[in-house]
Formats: sequence, C-alpha cells, structure tokens
Amino acid sequence: MIKQFKTLEKLAQAIVKADPRVIEVIIHQDTPNSPLASDEVFLVCYLNHYGITNDLTVYEEEAFSWGIDIYEKVAGRIAELGLSEKEIIITPFNFDLHRQNEYGKYFRSLFIQDGYEPILSIADRELKKREQDFGEEIEAYDTGLDESDDSLPAEKEAGRDYSVSEVVEATGINKRTLQGYLKTGKLQGYKKGNRWYIPETELEKFQGITA
Repeated sequence: MIKQFKTLEKLAQAIVKADPRVIEVIIHQDTPNSPLASDEVFLVCYLNHYGITNDLTVYEEEAFSWGIDIYEKVAGRIAELGLSEKEIIITPFNFDLHRQNEYGKYFRSLFIQDGYEPILSIADRELKKREQDFGEEIEAYDTGLDESDDSLPAEKEAGRDYSVSEVVEATGINKRTLQGYLKTGKLQGYKKGNRWYIPETELEKFQGITA
C-alpha cells in the first residue's frame, strides 16, 4: 500500500507542475481499501481559484474542463507510472461539495504546498462552525416563537405587525411549521430582539396563497 501511495504522490507532483495554482492534491475513497484497489482513482485538487473553490456555479462551469485539461497534461506521466489501466479522475475541490459529502469518508493528502493547512481541516472546521451557527439560529427561532408579546394590543389594527402567537391563533398553523415558513421565506417576517413579527401585508399575501 505504501508503494501505491508513493506512486500517486508522484502523479500529484505532476499535477502541480501542470498547474502551479494547485495547493493540495487529495485522494478520496468511499471505503478503506488500498488506493489502487478500485478501477477508478479520484484525485481532488485544492486550487488557488476563489470561484471554483467557493462558488458551486463557477465550479460547475469550469471544473470539468479543468480536469480534462490537467488529465491531458499528465497523461504521459500516468503511463510512466503504470496507471494507464486505471480511470484517473482529477477534479477541483469545492466547499459546497464537501458539505454535501461528495468527497468520501476516507482520504489522504498526496501533496501540499509548504505553509498551507490541509483543505479538509479548513472545510471541516467551517462546517462545524456552520452547524453551530445554525443551531444557535434555531435556538433563537425557538425563543422568539415561544415568547408571547403582551406589549401589543389584542385587537388587530390595520397595517400593523403581528406577533407569532397572534399569527398562530389567526391561521391555526403550529409554531414549528411557522418557523419553517419564516426560515424558507414562504412567509416574510422580521426579528426584533428575540421575537419575530409578521407584517399584516405579508400575512395577507400568505393567506391568499394558502387559501
């Protein structure tokens, strides 16, 4: 297995030579097999290219062509290393695809430029932070949805904003469902402190759609 990784490290160096923007080359797999056990070898390249790395639309427009171009440039080296019988798939790294678990459970860095942190460490840290932020946001939603607003008059006045409790009472929608509507934008509202409010105009639009 060590010999196989050494072979792939040489290929990774050829990829970096073909495009100096490559910061890191990773091999990823869905199962813990030896790197050349499968007929397909997936090499993910962290590029110094903001659009491809961070924007899925740019990735979808440019990644395929980039991978084909790099493959053509290193095809000779692939043959020299005895990998011609394998389907070598070279693709750039993208944060959105990482969040979608597209890069497999098992991976190993084959090459990384000096002074750089492994991209998957960065991506995992970012994902953890996103999950933490999302959890805090949900908690804030729950707080806002659970609190009643006694400062607003019980009688609904034209053109005013309604508390969550009032919307629940008026529509019969439970708080969890209402939370989903607010988060997806199906129902427009705004947050003031820890409480959510829905403008009367938005509530009328929503009731017109769901009627």
